[in-house]
Amino acid sequence: MRLLGHATVLRGSGWMSRLGGYVSGLPTPGHDLVLRVTLEASSHAVAGKPTERWERRFGGSAPMISHLHVEGDRLVEVVGVVHLAFRLVAMPSGLRWDACGGRLWGWLPMPRAWLAGITASESAVDGSYAFGVRVDLPLVGLVVDYRGSLWPDDPAMVSP
Repeated sequence: MRLLGHATVLRGSGWMSRLGGYVSGLPTPGHDLVLRVTLEASSHAVAGKPTERWERRFGGSAPMISHLHVEGDRLVEVVGVVHLAFRLVAMPSGLRWDACGGRLWGWLPMPRAWLAGITASESAVDGSYAFGVRVDLPLVGLVVDYRGSLWPDDPAMVSP
């Protein structure tokens, strides 16, 4: 599936923030960037479980690629060297992604205090998929904040 839309990306300015963004493959900052997203089943299995590959292209940035898979009641997203586990919480306005675990390089546990600084949500707004993601960590500061809206790239996929 392909989606097309716009997003605004903010990035932190500290050296730890910039390093974290680099090793995670996060997008460069920009306002009202064209965003192209491709979602597809992936041959990249994790512990024998199928994954979904998300490729996000913000403006002219290199693609931000992540792999998502289910582990029990959690959705795990692998972005660069970061493995994040989320519990998805249904809200009247959409979904909230609550970070409940994280590892660097798949084995080094992230500090629990960092998890509270990772927020994400999604909702349907006027026929679009609206999203917001923010990573603001203690001692590191803002790593990334990106938000925007997406629509199916194929008009035939939009219901009347």
